[in-house]
Amino acid sequence: MRRHDVAVGKFSQVRKGTTVLTRNNIFAFSASSPYTISTWNPNVNGQVDTIAFADGDCSAAYIGGSFTSVGGTAVKNTAKVSTSTGAPIAGYLNSSPARVTRIEEVSGHLLVGGYFAG
Repeated sequence: MRRHDVAVGKFSQVRKGTTVLTRNNIFAFSASSPYTISTWNPNVNGQVDTIAFADGDCSAAYIGGSFTSVGGTAVKNTAKVSTSTGAPIAGYLNSSPARVTRIEEVSGHLLVGGYFAG
């Protein structure tokens, strides 16, 4: 994906003018003219609350929220997705027992916050 901004939340469509596109809970767009909506589409089946770009070069992004699949691949509340294809990255096999509300990558470490019970 070339330089875009990303929006997350709970939605199933985005609109630019009269064009309506299906985008489930996450999409990328250009925040400068001509304000395009990217074809990048991870297709997350539940609410996405947080995103953190990964690997220093932003070739991937960690997402968190309350969901069970990304692009048809079973995941649980957290996933690492390619910023070029939107597909889940297979080597990231983590899951969360509850909703993830904050993800941040700091010095190669992933910090995750959410509604976890002891």
